[in-house]
Amino acid sequence: MINRLFLSIIVICMIVVSCEEQTKEPEPVPQPPEIPVEPDPNPNPDPDPNPGLPFTEYSLEGTSARWVNIAYNSELPSLFQGKLLVINSDEELKKYIEGDYPPIDFTKKTLLLAFGDTPRSSLEIKNISFNELSVQNYLLSVDIDMGDALAFDFWTVAILLDKLNEEAKIELNTVINNNNY
Repeated sequence: MINRLFLSIIVICMIVVSCEEQTKEPEPVPQPPEIPVEPDPNPNPDPDPNPGLPFTEYSLEGTSARWVNIAYNSELPSLFQGKLLVINSDEELKKYIEGDYPPIDFTKKTLLLAFGDTPRSSLEIKNISFNELSVQNYLLSVDIDMGDALAFDFWTVAILLDKLNEEAKIELNTVINNNNY
């Protein structure tokens, strides 16, 4: 009987201790000291550290105009490299366009027309940039993502920029991304 009494007292003590632990407030977790944060002086930074020179894409969308006399395959220096035309007058432009096209003031602007092909269709022009490498030396970069279909597709990029000097040299850099292989 003493064993039962002793065992009962132990069980009651355990229950009481357990209840006391549940009613205790949890100890606060120490917080690290607050470090003051300086406000960003440029709240909307440009994600591209080298944004390049300003330009406007020249689009024929919504017009009756279309590009013509652009030999995609036969005149390309090598497959998929692309070709670049520098157009500085309305007379030059009329060689490569037909229909009612948006007018360009060639006294103030230069039109760069780049085009080429890819071995897969459903392509998407991802990025266009125009940079000055040195005095009168420029680089037009066109990044293209190819699609899944196994068929040649053609791309065309036309940009308007402030009038370039006739001696300006412009190089075309075409990057064709294929994430499907």
